[in-house]
Amino acid sequence: MKKALVLLSGGLDSMLACKILIDQGVAVTGLTFTTPFFGAKKAEKVSKQLGISLKVVDIAKKHFKIVKNPPHGHGKNVNPCIDCHGLMFRKAGELIKKEGYDFVATGEVLGQRPMSQNKKSLRIVEELAGLENEILRPLSAKLLPETEIEKQGLIDRNKLLAIKGKSRKEQMALAKKLGFKSYATPGGGCLLTDPGYSKRFKELQEVFPDFGLEEASLIKYGRLFVEQDYMFLVGRKHEENLELKKITGKDDILLEVQEIPGPLTLLHFFRVAKQPVSEEVKQIALKKAAEKTVRYANQEVKELEKVEVRSLDGKEKIKIKQQSEKENTENIENSDLDIQEKVELLLVLQGLKPATEIAIYSEEWKKGKGEKEIALQDLKTVEDLIQKLGLYWRALEGKIVDSIIADRKSGEFNKRKEVNFLVAGSNQSLELLEKAYQDEDMKLFGKAYGFPDSAIEAACGGGEMVSQNKLLDQGVDKEVIAFARFGLSRNNWKEEIKTAGKWAKAVKSASPKIYAEFMEVMKSAIEGRVLYLER
Repeated sequence: MKKALVLLSGGLDSMLACKILIDQGVAVTGLTFTTPFFGAKKAEKVSKQLGISLKVVDIAKKHFKIVKNPPHGHGKNVNPCIDCHGLMFRKAGELIKKEGYDFVATGEVLGQRPMSQNKKSLRIVEELAGLENEILRPLSAKLLPETEIEKQGLIDRNKLLAIKGKSRKEQMALAKKLGFKSYATPGGGCLLTDPGYSKRFKELQEVFPDFGLEEASLIKYGRLFVEQDYMFLVGRKHEENLELKKITGKDDILLEVQEIPGPLTLLHFFRVAKQPVSEEVKQIALKKAAEKTVRYANQEVKELEKVEVRSLDGKEKIKIKQQSEKENTENIENSDLDIQEKVELLLVLQGLKPATEIAIYSEEWKKGKGEKEIALQDLKTVEDLIQKLGLYWRALEGKIVDSIIADRKSGEFNKRKEVNFLVAGSNQSLELLEKAYQDEDMKLFGKAYGFPDSAIEAACGGGEMVSQNKLLDQGVDKEVIAFARFGLSRNNWKEEIKTAGKWAKAVKSASPKIYAEFMEVMKSAIEGRVLYLER
């Protein structure tokens, strides 16, 4: 009986590839690989479902070298798919010779992934593995050159398929025909394709290029903060706290706030094996990690003037002094933020708005000219301000946008780079605003910004809206209208306007300076009636 080694990820495609070969009388053995970025659980489940044996090979060390410096580059994130596949097939080739298999096969589909599953990339992978024309891809075989496996009559090419592209309709139809009642959903198998993890990976690599597998595994969890000699991870939820407990190494320090519930923070020092950490660096690291632990603790922490942070083993104790409300307000007043952003930030700080955003821009450039980057100091200034205030935040990926004013000669808008900082009073509110961005959901945006439910519903097409200009004509207080930074519904505007009234009163009380500056800016809009109109 012919024997084949099939790369088994645990997804539908590799599952179908195995079944096609089994139906041709081939004795199939699954082969899967493990690293800190992907495991064998899916493959183990599928091998049992198919009734085949499975070989699991750990390629962590060799794979990590490829991840950090892939000869054929990364994909969209930090996934080195071409070189990764080359490594896997090279290992498969070694097993074929060593254990007497007739050939190797895979569930790859031509064109399913534009970068790593086009004809050129598939050939490169074969060359990297030393298996030119010796890898069978049953699902797309009829669209590819005939392999040596088919030429030798080990497999009937007529019974192979010609599937291509990203659609899974043909695979799903075949799965139904073959009686597969359950199979894994596509994607999510490799952590290196995750944008969030990739961002952390790049951040760590930029600050500490010599990081190893240990650090790469640690940054799966929590908010990451990286310094020259150390990094620390702050848990975002209970499940992450549990994971941070599990992965804490013998030289790591785990911190928690004593007075109230909050996150665990794992402090990890670099180069510990080669060079002991100096007491000076240790104390600086402890203080920074402790400050972040406090900032992301329960909302009640803001009521405490001093907070004690301890290591779980009790060896380290750090006292953190909180900023007063007056100091926080002064920090916002003295910042270079836009006046509207100052108002929003003050309201988030006071708990009257769940979340807001701050936009930072580069200098403008004309279309077709070289791009200009945002000054790192501008980004750091905003980060430092938000951290001083003790708010939750996250910076989104930078993007190129149109400037406000068009070029006089061409009529075209200049370009500039924009980075948005999402800022919130709680982790839950931050996640809500993030989801609004991810889903482009206007209702979620409204909730995250603290707009009244009825106003959100009307703005999203669930009712009529009333012109704020008409309300001014009817004698509604211009101060309240100025702070109504949302559309008002025709049926519930009297109730909705109370929210704007609370915001106005709070800002006026906390910072007369910010209030006066904001009202001066809004004066022209109110006098010119350039406000929200009815729809």
